[in-house]
Amino acid sequence: MHTDEMLKLLDQITVCLGGYLHSFQLKTCAAFNTRKLKRKVEHRQCCELKTPGRRLSATATASTSQATRRLKTFNLQTYKVHALGDYSSSIRKFGTTDSYSTEPVIKHARYILHYC
Repeated sequence: MHTDEMLKLLDQITVCLGGYLHSFQLKTCAAFNTRKLKRKVEHRQCCELKTPGRRLSATATASTSQATRRLKTFNLQTYKVHALGDYSSSIRKFGTTDSYSTEPVIKHARYILHYC
């Protein structure tokens, strides 16, 4: 059960967290040259090879495996970060987050994406 006082505190902490995330992105992330994981690059390449209608020659495949890993930066422009500010209003409107699930929606969306 959530109280009004607790939800006000959640709002305040969310604002602080947003500030810390922005600071982290500007200061800490800028200090490091991060790249995609090797296994992620290899997985993407493997999926591309399996794509129907896409054929790569042996030389292209060899050069693809030698490909450089792309830069990977911390991204604040994701739905998860964007939605943080909506949690307390959602709790006020719909109740605690353990009283409902998005699973049926996710299953339906995957079905549509797979078969359409």
